[in-house]
Amino acid sequence: MQERFGTLDALNEAWSGAYWSEDYQAWDQIEAPTGGANPGLDLCWRQFNSDLTAGYQRVQVEALRAHIEPRQWICHNFHPHDELDRWVIAQDLDLVAWDAYIHRTPRFSPADNGADVDRIRGLTGKPVWIMETQPGSVNWAKVNLHQPPGAIRTLAWQAFRRASVWVREMVSSCPMLPVPISTSST
Repeated sequence: MQERFGTLDALNEAWSGAYWSEDYQAWDQIEAPTGGANPGLDLCWRQFNSDLTAGYQRVQVEALRAHIEPRQWICHNFHPHDELDRWVIAQDLDLVAWDAYIHRTPRFSPADNGADVDRIRGLTGKPVWIMETQPGSVNWAKVNLHQPPGAIRTLAWQAFRRASVWVREMVSSCPMLPVPISTSST
């Protein structure tokens, strides 16, 4: 933070320290946030974690690229609700993936699901893969609800239409479909 803000006065001004009664007099007074933190501190903490994760991943990507063939791609499996800056992390990747779970609320929301697909696709502008999905209820949610009829089908078709490669490949190769499905990415 010293590198970013230069002085404690600049940090206190940027974080509205006087408003929050949190003016800092020494750099070592600043601790990792634990719920209810100053919004400036919380944002810096999230940026720090995102940069740290992206830097670690970059080292791994460079090591892999030195040993793999150009036809092999490197992917990260994002969760829609992590607190990292996915855009920063996606920059070194060939492909992004997503865990498509719809447990977020007691009721399935097609609008929320579609927005999740669009957010992940927006990281690279390329088609995405869905690495995991929710075929029914889960055993780790606070309330383990069954999905309403049609929810899983809606999730799959939204991902298909919004440029999910994995769903598109699975649907287009399904022998139970009466007509062929185009696999173009448009």
